[in-house]
Amino acid sequence: MKKIIVLTAVCVLTAVYPVYSQEKEQQSQVEIKRLSGSVSQVGFAESFIVVYGELGYIRLQITPETQFTRGTKKIDLSYVKTEDSVLVQYYSPEPGKYVAVSVRVSAGMN
Repeated sequence: MKKIIVLTAVCVLTAVYPVYSQEKEQQSQVEIKRLSGSVSQVGFAESFIVVYGELGYIRLQITPETQFTRGTKKIDLSYVKTEDSVLVQYYSPEPGKYVAVSVRVSAGMN
């Protein structure tokens, strides 16, 4: 009976582990991209910014993990204004969707 239980446990673990490791590997392969431009819209309620840059208008979702800085000072979304110059690091989890990892607002802007 013990052999059957151990054998069943081994089969289940070997079947589940490859799926788990593939998911983890896909998450770690996210390509971080950069975008510079000026802020054309800020959505405080929906947590997004629209940046106009070399790719045109790009809407970037803001998450609780998104980091904002102005110079060396940490700020939050409420300090970002339209026409601010920004450098954004972002990734695209799916086509047409962009998530901001960090937003660096030009220190010269208020």
